[in-house]
Amino acid sequence: MKRIFTLLTILTLSLRLVAQEGLTEDQLYFTVTPSKTHVYEQEAVLLTYTFHVYGSMGLSVGMNSKPDFEGLVSQEIALPQNKTIYTENVRGRLQRAGVVKQSLVFPQRAGRIVIPGLTFNCEVHVGEGALGAKMNVKRRVPDVVLQVEALPTPVPRSFHGAVGQFDANAALSHTTCKTGDAVTRLLTIKGQGNLRLITPPQLFLPEGVDQFDPTVDDGVKVTTQGMQGTVTFNYSFMPRNVGEIVLPADTFTYFDPQLRAYRDILLAPQTIHVAKGTRSDADVQQEAELRRSDIRPDHTEDVASWPLGWGIGLWLLGICAVVGCTFFAHHRLLRRAARREEQRGVKGAMLRAQKGLEDARRLLRGNDTPSALAQLDATLMHYVSERLIDQTSTSRTEMVHLLIAQGFEEQLVNQWQALLKEIDALRFGLTQTSTEECASLIERAATILSQLEQQA
Repeated sequence: MKRIFTLLTILTLSLRLVAQEGLTEDQLYFTVTPSKTHVYEQEAVLLTYTFHVYGSMGLSVGMNSKPDFEGLVSQEIALPQNKTIYTENVRGRLQRAGVVKQSLVFPQRAGRIVIPGLTFNCEVHVGEGALGAKMNVKRRVPDVVLQVEALPTPVPRSFHGAVGQFDANAALSHTTCKTGDAVTRLLTIKGQGNLRLITPPQLFLPEGVDQFDPTVDDGVKVTTQGMQGTVTFNYSFMPRNVGEIVLPADTFTYFDPQLRAYRDILLAPQTIHVAKGTRSDADVQQEAELRRSDIRPDHTEDVASWPLGWGIGLWLLGICAVVGCTFFAHHRLLRRAARREEQRGVKGAMLRAQKGLEDARRLLRGNDTPSALAQLDATLMHYVSERLIDQTSTSRTEMVHLLIAQGFEEQLVNQWQALLKEIDALRFGLTQTSTEECASLIERAATILSQLEQQA
């Protein structure tokens, strides 16, 4: 028995000695593998970070700091929670290996781009149970150097940054409308490449048409093959004059890095027939303003400017007044800031949303269904924009991602987005919306906002 105890003690001390001395680079190391190192601007590169460990030791891996992807746009690829561990033969000995991180990067400039090596924090477990030992070590992967080639010149005027393999088509929400009605042109780009980095092409319309900023519907998935799926640019506008609006033939151009050439996709011309509408100019103007106010600006307080000149004989009185007013203004500003923070918090956002819903109900009672739908759309957008930490986002898709990142339930956020799309379909569709249908949408919006408020 004494001999067994002695052996166990020696084993424990040996394991702890190993922990104190650390591991050699041959026993634990990391590698980074780029999918390619010679690319064009905006062409996707997959970076795969892998650990390699010799022996049966346990391993937990964390990041030492955020990656420095200067000169690149990066997209993280979600890895499964149960990561796949495989066995490899390195110089005649078996090791375990597994992927710990994958990033998709898109070079934003030509030339030589160095991606600094990442440092991983590793917690290593040697042995088992009470006899085991634990150590913390750091491992760094080498830098990755990309040689980025500029896109060929001359660059076509119809090129808006799309690099990959794509198809494109354009469609109208409807081809006949009345003055003051909203029409949407949908430009859908489908394929594989830098989908989220494409700049919306400009839509040129004749005079007498109110045009609004385009919105983006994001149907993109980030995989090891790159960005795949669709993006749809929605261009909404309202004709003011009776007649025909002709959208001329257009071209969507992308660069195919496999063919090393630009490719053109022709978009056919489109015609919209506009008849005389029944809505007044005031109603049309209100609709246009509501559509332009998707994001509510921050509430600011006006602070009176100080007098710039003082009479020579009143200079002493002026100094006293400045000092007194400074203390008074400082006190007032602190109180206003506290009230503004409260208004922007849990109570303020919901109170404004409830007022917006009541305004939509009032418009509906006056049989102004289009304005009621517009008010409902603005209320849903305003509430969410005030809940976001990053209030610079204007894309609904970006807002969905930010809401989920802030802890809101994904299913509820998707219901919010689906309701907005349903409202758009009724506002810009050909069919007449009934009062009952609009009232149902308002009550659904009230329910969704109430549930979002509970999770705030």
